[in-house]
Amino acid sequence: MRRKRSAGFSYSVFYEQAAEGGYVASVPALPGCHSQGETLEEAESNIKEAIALYLESLAAHGERIPQEGPSFQGRVSVPVSLSPAANRSLWTPSRRPKAGVLTFPADSLKRVTLSRLSFHGGARIEINSASISL
Repeated sequence: MRRKRSAGFSYSVFYEQAAEGGYVASVPALPGCHSQGETLEEAESNIKEAIALYLESLAAHGERIPQEGPSFQGRVSVPVSLSPAANRSLWTPSRRPKAGVLTFPADSLKRVTLSRLSFHGGARIEINSASISL
């Protein structure tokens, strides 16, 4: 019987305060690795679990585990001309907790891709995706 060996990994985590409350945590070095929590402590605990599951999945499928390179954080300002109505409606919180809807004027987009990944009790994963060409 093969013994599993344990290894420690360390990744930078980016925390954002969610508009609907709580915090969202993401790991830039692990694309798609995100979690959330009502408090920073809960978000940190959840993202640790998400990272472990992400890395275990990579290992189980024989994929390379990413090593984090140097990372930098900055802020840029971008001038954008928006109509007053568009400016008010860019972010509309959803009625469901922990979700949001981002809306843009239809004439400003050619293609939209929407994705939602949900974990249910750590057992079932749901991926909802839609692509709309305008």
